[in-house]
Amino acid sequence: MNSSTVETPGDYNLAGAYPNPFNPTTNIQFSIPSSGFVTLEVYDILGSKVRTLLADALEAGTKTVTFDAKDDSGRGLASGNYIVLMRSGSFVKSIKINLLK
Repeated sequence: MNSSTVETPGDYNLAGAYPNPFNPTTNIQFSIPSSGFVTLEVYDILGSKVRTLLADALEAGTKTVTFDAKDDSGRGLASGNYIVLMRSGSFVKSIKINLLK
């Protein structure tokens, strides 16, 4: 494979977060096979949305978004488990992340 070739993913995927558990940041990787609108949101364990990481039209490819353990108002979040939810078209997937302080 030529190093300048960009491969388009064959399917949607929310790969996970690294590092996990994390403090103070984690990188969330996902893939989309075609251009489209993508939302990436973080929820607390009770199901309340604490942060919108991404809500935008994106080109196909593999992307990484950094989450800094802050809510939409910029306040730091408490230690604990959180859910990252990705939506794009009919694709919906969630992963669990753990913030350790």
